[in-house]
Amino acid sequence: MRHASSSTRSCSAVRGQSRPTAWSTTTRPLRSSQKRRPSTDVSRGCTFGHGRQHNTETKAFERASEQRWHGAHCPVPVFFCFNLAALLSRTGVCFSNGSMARPEVVYGDSLELFETIPFELVYHDRSISSDEDKSLITFHRHAEILVPDRLGLEHLVAIACRTGAERQTLLHGLSAAARTKWESRIRVVGDRLFLRQWPHLDGIYWANDMLHLRFAALSPTSVIPVGLQASELGTSRAWTWSGQHQGNSDLKLRLPRAPTSKVELEVEVRIHNCVAFRALVAIHDEAPF
Repeated sequence: MRHASSSTRSCSAVRGQSRPTAWSTTTRPLRSSQKRRPSTDVSRGCTFGHGRQHNTETKAFERASEQRWHGAHCPVPVFFCFNLAALLSRTGVCFSNGSMARPEVVYGDSLELFETIPFELVYHDRSISSDEDKSLITFHRHAEILVPDRLGLEHLVAIACRTGAERQTLLHGLSAAARTKWESRIRVVGDRLFLRQWPHLDGIYWANDMLHLRFAALSPTSVIPVGLQASELGTSRAWTWSGQHQGNSDLKLRLPRAPTSKVELEVEVRIHNCVAFRALVAIHDEAPF
């Protein structure tokens, strides 16, 4: 463990069950990008549906690339929530009664078609019992809204995040103008939309001269690899840490030669080498978000 401008010194995480490797000086900005392919080629444009949330959200951090379902991988998911009535009223917008990949699908823009859609199956979100028709349920779960060319954001009413830490990450990645415009509509909804079955970052804060990382969906026997990079704004001071975190309590890290006055650190946290958090954290501000 070492400070960016000092010689190497060994140190461990405060919590005894965490097994760290070492602090080092390497700190550099990291960027990631994602591409999403529409689920249908019937019409050039955007499609919306239930998708494969179970495969993309659950276990997304730890799945190796060869284990991902058709490459599905979304460690930090968000939901874009649109005004449905306004969206469906747009010229050229169609909708389907099920998956556009299935030959029996019917799509169009008529009220008659809309009234035939079995919404109890579209919004079916529980396990499928042996006496239910799995093929029929999954077909209707994937009902889609089809938008020609591209979809603007004029009907966007909210952007739903899984945790406060992930909301901070999204806000941090926006430009100042975009942050001002959208901040009030970026909200934390937790279990209402997200499965939250596998480890992700719930919060990060400074308290008792230590950086606390609070994880969600961990059991007492969970073990996850965690990496952290932190740099002090306006200076060249930087810290990195990597190690194994075990259990369901906070991971507490004491930064060597940490700032003694209130400053901001730009912090990035990775779980299984996937970005779980990237935002500013106030040092000596004892109130966690």
